[in-house]
Amino acid sequence: MKKWILRLLVALVVAMCFFLFALKIVSGTGDAQKRGLEQAFSEIFEGRATFGQLVAFNLFPQLSLAVDNLAISNVKGQGDIVASKVALSFATWDIVAKNRKISGFHLTGLNVSEGVYTPMALSFDDAGIYKGDSPDQGVLSFSGHYGEAPIKGRLTMQAE
Repeated sequence: MKKWILRLLVALVVAMCFFLFALKIVSGTGDAQKRGLEQAFSEIFEGRATFGQLVAFNLFPQLSLAVDNLAISNVKGQGDIVASKVALSFATWDIVAKNRKISGFHLTGLNVSEGVYTPMALSFDDAGIYKGDSPDQGVLSFSGHYGEAPIKGRLTMQAE
């Protein structure tokens, strides 16, 4: 009986190592990952997405994506989305458990054409989630323009 338990544990450890190795292979910043992510972004935004450079893409231990020079043209047939830098990260477990927790978020130089998502053009010089005044708080901070009007804001968020 003890041999079966040992064999089962060894098989479980080997399967887990294989799974982690497979996740590591899928992650990376190569051309295959870049093309796959461009295709995924194209489908999500209903346009044609291109990345200047895929800076980071990891699936484990944290899902993270960082892109320089993102351009999505003809979004829903309405206009374009362009960003200098985009960085997002989520804990893998939060995605599996369908928790809506963002580990990291930062945008630089985002421009969304008029009519794509808002009646007027929207741009963010900088937007991101940063640490708040206390350990259990985060702050969503942004600055940019909505049409011709400047916008700037800081929203306190609950950190967990």
